[in-house]
Amino acid sequence: MCKECPRRQTRLETLEGRQVWELVLRARNQLRVIQGAVVGFDFGAVFALAAAMGVNRVALAEWLPGIEAVAAREMNRMMKEQSDV
Repeated sequence: MCKECPRRQTRLETLEGRQVWELVLRARNQLRVIQGAVVGFDFGAVFALAAAMGVNRVALAEWLPGIEAVAAREMNRMMKEQSDV
């Protein structure tokens, strides 16, 4: 695998990283939506799920805002593309 390979650059290297990613995948329906646009995750629901799963809350608090920004942007992009069809 090359140094610049996207798979290497986005590889989850820590237990906390893997736990947060698994949590985000499970919480993908815990969204705040206003007038058909995704504005982000419902943090209360996500942190409740994290507690139930035993996910490190400090790691989640550190990484969730960045993940949320990308996820909301991409979900809105996909919805717009589908509505343009």
